Amino acid sequence: MEETFAKRLKRIRNQRNFTQEQLAKITKISVQSIRNYEQSISEQPAAEYLLALAKALDVTPEYLLLGEKNMNIYTDAIKAELKQLADYDKISEIKNEGLNSTNLPHLEMSEKLVSEITKYWNGKGIFDTRCNRNYVQDVILKYCQNRAEYKRKFNHRRVQFPDACIVTNLP
Repeated sequence: MEETFAKRLKRIRNQRNFTQEQLAKITKISVQSIRNYEQSISEQPAAEYLLALAKALDVTPEYLLLGEKNMNIYTDAIKAELKQLADYDKISEIKNEGLNSTNLPHLEMSEKLVSEITKYWNGKGIFDTRCNRNYVQDVILKYCQNRAEYKRKFNHRRVQFPDACIVTNLP
């Protein structure tokens, strides 16, 4: 059986040697709310609380919310969407976007994801010169912060993953 958000939150908090009171103080979330999350009394936290918890526990919001198995599904969806960007102007538009408050502060940026997208875009001949890892990493981060908007704007075909496993933009 897959680990729930409540169990994952409690496990990670304990691994970091935080009491509920310490985590509450760091995140500015009430102790009662943290207890309720860990006991599955409250549903998943609002986006701002999820971000605060993830930052304090040094994990990605997606991992905290979805767990390891679903993170692979999320990463595969991002990868498939980025491979649909076969136009320099679209990629450049994303690259030139400023970071904003919806940025996921602990987005997991695996070497495998960055390398695969770098290799794919370079293999398609999208750039006059080869794009590098830092450029691609920046594009991925900025794409993820406004993912829903870019999917609409660039008319991405629907990636076939269960909707329940896909994290949409956090406010």
